Amino acid sequence: NALEISREILISPIALIPKALHVYELQKFFYRTSELLEVRYGPLLTNGEREDMLNYVSKETFSKDQVSISPPVVFQQRALAAESCSFKFAQHWIQKLHEQAVLAKCQYPNECDPYVLESRSSVVSCVGDMQESTPFFGRNPQPFNGMMGFAEFLYVLADNTFLSREGSFV
Repeated sequence: NALEISREILISPIALIPKALHVYELQKFFYRTSELLEVRYGPLLTNGEREDMLNYVSKETFSKDQVSISPPVVFQQRALAAESCSFKFAQHWIQKLHEQAVLAKCQYPNECDPYVLESRSSVVSCVGDMQESTPFFGRNPQPFNGMMGFAEFLYVLADNTFLSREGSFV
């Protein structure tokens, strides 16, 4: 976010602090920097003095109004889940993650599909062979920069509860 102001204004000094402060830290900071907040009674120059100092800036406008709208597009490649990983650490990590997911989500009163209980790749997996010909979210793959993948407007995936393609929910 930005603030654009076309005239002089008086504001207190702005401090950007990269962490949340406790009340006592904020109060200590205020007292340490309070001399910067001295009372100011208006501009240092009168309006007449400022008008005498104005420099005219010419602005060249385009002959026709133009608008450019480019919504964000997501391009992703899809791959099949690999049954095994080439790195031992990944195998171990996937096993632990699968166990944690089953313990957290598949215990009574919840139930999980047998595939989820038995297959580690149901939660997360290493990348297998590229999946280029199967539609995904109702779209066929398309080429982009020498790769095959799926393009979609970001808002379609992020801002909609339901996605319908060709009369059926995807």
